[in-house]
Amino acid sequence: MYTYHEKYRVSKRYVATFFIVLLILGVPSVFLNNLKEGTHINASPVKLNPIVIGPSWVGPAAYDESWMPQMVGVDFTKELIYKGRDKKSVILYIGYYRDEKQGKELINSTNSLYDNKHWQLYHPEETSRTINLPINETLLRSDDEHYLLVWSWYRIAGKNTASNVIAKMLSAWSVISYTKGSAIIAIATRYNGDLKKARIILNDFRESSLNSINSAIDSIK
Repeated sequence: MYTYHEKYRVSKRYVATFFIVLLILGVPSVFLNNLKEGTHINASPVKLNPIVIGPSWVGPAAYDESWMPQMVGVDFTKELIYKGRDKKSVILYIGYYRDEKQGKELINSTNSLYDNKHWQLYHPEETSRTINLPINETLLRSDDEHYLLVWSWYRIAGKNTASNVIAKMLSAWSVISYTKGSAIIAIATRYNGDLKKARIILNDFRESSLNSINSAIDSIK
């Protein structure tokens, strides 16, 4: 039902082209204007608008799961649980960075979707692949033999991507254009060997919630 392919392979030429385009779009003038205005750090609490899900989902319910992504220096996290008509639960995790800096970045080698203690990668050769939505898929297994299917992606400067390289580019553009704020979104569901059904569940939830998730993240001040 689903077509998967490996993570984006972005060539050096593509990266160079990106920065050339930024120059053509007038990045220097935008950058200089922001320097004149000065850097403003927003110290107010991060507030996320309610996530409105389609009628086939009920929630959110209180979060009572052991799974928690490990995001260093994240400014705000939200963990929610929704139940579908078939009583299957989906976890929604949002990790938001308001102002990134060295050691406090969305794309960081120390950030992970699992703690590598209670939750670990399951079948590494089958994980971290990108679905053509685009979404990264990760399979996890807990130390008490529970299994979790995770789909994740990034939301930066009003765009969604599953590529770390493109996410870095968008982060650079968001700083230069003064549209700060970046997020990781992860949705997950437990499964018992039936990956096909688990993928259908996550796909249904994503289609029902994506517009609301995008809007809620983009509206954070």
